[in-house]
Amino acid sequence: MRWPGRIGGTGERGPLSLGSAIRFGLVGACATLIYLLLSIGLGSDGTGIPPAAANVVAILTALAVSYVGHHRFTFGLRGGHDVHLGRFAATSAVLLTLSTLLTVVLTDLAHVDHRMAAFAVAIGYPPASYLANALWSFRARG
Repeated sequence: MRWPGRIGGTGERGPLSLGSAIRFGLVGACATLIYLLLSIGLGSDGTGIPPAAANVVAILTALAVSYVGHHRFTFGLRGGHDVHLGRFAATSAVLLTLSTLLTVVLTDLAHVDHRMAAFAVAIGYPPASYLANALWSFRARG
């Protein structure tokens, strides 16, 4: 069985390897920074954009960066976009729904500042994303 994270034909390793976790973290840090800048910037007072809508725009932009970075850099895959992109999209849709629900609960029901809600999403999203993507979205075929 081939696992994600295999680079250069040097042998197989599990999907939760230290190397893939570090690479995931680097790509994720870039995506998270993009998320925070857009979510906080677009959701700021005076823009007229509700925090939940700002969250959606920010996450969709960060997801584009994530897919490209994780597919090639984190998991060292070439091709297979017909499988990996669909899996990544499904995983991302679930995580987007959960993060948006969390944003609504925190800002509308608990009256937490939208910046704190964005940080809550930024803390919880990466570990959930790593597990789902390493174990399913970017799992090599076969």
